[in-house]
Parts: sequence; structure tokens; C-alpha cells
Amino acid sequence: MASPRPADAPTVDDARRAQALEAAQATQRERARIAGGMHDVVAHSLTLLVVHAPATTTTGSCRVPRPVPDPLTRSGTAQC
Repeated sequence: MASPRPADAPTVDDARRAQALEAAQATQRERARIAGGMHDVVAHSLTLLVVHAPATTTTGSCRVPRPVPDPLTRSGTAQC
């Protein structure tokens, strides 16, 4: 006959709960890692956008746009 189990001994249910908790914590850590990586990529992309945006307004074939008449509205639209 089996000896009685001590009152503070872990049960199968305790082990399952501990395993489920560990799995949930591992999932949360992985999500945080992925979110951190995505944050870095987005931040880098936005930084490049901000750095390069002023260059798009100063390069090109002309410096000052000139009005070009629009035959439908008879008003000028800016073009180089």
C-alpha cells in the first residue's frame, strides 16, 4: 500500500498549473521581444523619412514652380 502523501507535496494539478503559467510567461516574453523589434524597425524608418524629407523639396529640375494654365478651370497649377 502507498504511503500517504504529505499535505504540502505538489499534485498533478499543481504541476499542470505551473506548466501553464510558464507557457503563458514564455508567450508574453516572446511577444514583448517581437514588439521591441517592430518598434526599432518603425522608429528607424520614421527617422529616415524625417531626415530625407527636406531633400525632396530642394532637389529637382527647377527651384521655383511656375503656374501652368488649366484649360478646364482656367486657373494656374504649379508645375516645374
